[in-house]
Amino acid sequence: MKPPGEEALRSQLVEVRENACFVDETRVGDLAILVAHRIESLGPARTRIVYAVDARGPQASEIGPAVASDFPEVLASLAKLAEK
Repeated sequence: MKPPGEEALRSQLVEVRENACFVDETRVGDLAILVAHRIESLGPARTRIVYAVDARGPQASEIGPAVASDFPEVLASLAKLAEK
């Protein structure tokens, strides 16, 4: 993850389930930011993409929304790729 105007931060995968999900965690001091990426089958030719953030620790109430601010664009890109 690279916040605008800042150095890149390293993330660690904390959960991985093949063809289902992965969750990455980025730590900055006492702040932990977890981002979940999930796919859910809704039946033939239908899939739900779930992208969620959970920020815990100092400044989490400000950081969480900032991290999630590009989620609509990310999901739109993922949906386009999935439709191909």
